[in-house]
Parts: sequence; C-alpha cells; structure tokens
Amino acid sequence: QEVMDMLRASGALQDIGEGNIFKIGDDVMGTLFARLDKPVCQGCAVRVFAPCKTAPGSGGQEAQIAVAEVEVGQVGEDAQQLGG
Repeated sequence: QEVMDMLRASGALQDIGEGNIFKIGDDVMGTLFARLDKPVCQGCAVRVFAPCKTAPGSGGQEAQIAVAEVEVGQVGEDAQQLGG
C-alpha cells in the first residue's frame, strides 16, 4: 500500500495508469498478451512467454525488427496509450 500511496502522491500513478499496476498472483502475462499488437506477435520468432508459445504465426526477421523498434523507440508512446 505504501508504494501505491507514493505513486499516487508523486503523480506517477496517473502517468502509469492504475490498470497497468498488477498485484502478486495476477495473470500479468495473460493480461498483457491480450493488449499486444497481434500482427507483430504472429511474426515474432522469439516466443519467450507462455502465451506467446501457443499464438499463431511463423516468426521471422521482419517481426524481430518490429519488436526491436518497439522496445527501443516506442516504449514511452506505448506506455501513454496503455495508461489512457
């Protein structure tokens, strides 16, 4: 609770969005997987997380490039979109 109070008081919780904070035991990967860009996932060859392993798609270099672009260049934009 202290962490949430600190996030709220600093304004960080508003930036992050309460829907993007998870408690221990929540199905974090399942929730986040549902929010992912499906065409990128279908082309991704990495398949690191459990929900990814059962997702349709063949993977390939284009998908790996797209994932790298998201990781490097769009993290802030994606966080804003998820937070509302």
